[in-house]
Amino acid sequence: MANAEFTSFLCRFLDGPFTGSTDALYGAVTRLLPLLDESAECPTIAHFNNLLSDPSIVQYAATIDDNGVVVGLATVAVLPLASGLRATIEDVVVDTDYRGNGIGRALVEHCIELAREAGCISIHLTSAPFREEANRLYQRLGFSLLTTNPYGLDL
Repeated sequence: MANAEFTSFLCRFLDGPFTGSTDALYGAVTRLLPLLDESAECPTIAHFNNLLSDPSIVQYAATIDDNGVVVGLATVAVLPLASGLRATIEDVVVDTDYRGNGIGRALVEHCIELAREAGCISIHLTSAPFREEANRLYQRLGFSLLTTNPYGLDL
């Protein structure tokens, strides 16, 4: 198995603006996001381009050296709140054929490092209980279950 090579897409905190093909990245998003939730709707290309142009959001993609196909994604958003600068990690997903090879770990570690470099005081994420391996990974990386009640409202 080849080592994962990471590219930062539109990352103002790390290597500079995204210069690759947004069509290729969008194709990866529409292929990988349904692995998180089969009923999830993928963003439109217009929404995705807006996401990439938002300086507070960084989209990481993992590619495999020998073929360049995106096999993993993670999104981190830096939030300037009255209570302090915070970050949230969303949409961490790795292609099922490449799981167990450290790609998810590396993606989350990149998100954590970005949050540290940005001066965030905390970083949060959510994960469905049935995603047992992902939950174990987050705990190994130092995340702990919070004693808060998660609420949601579909709009």
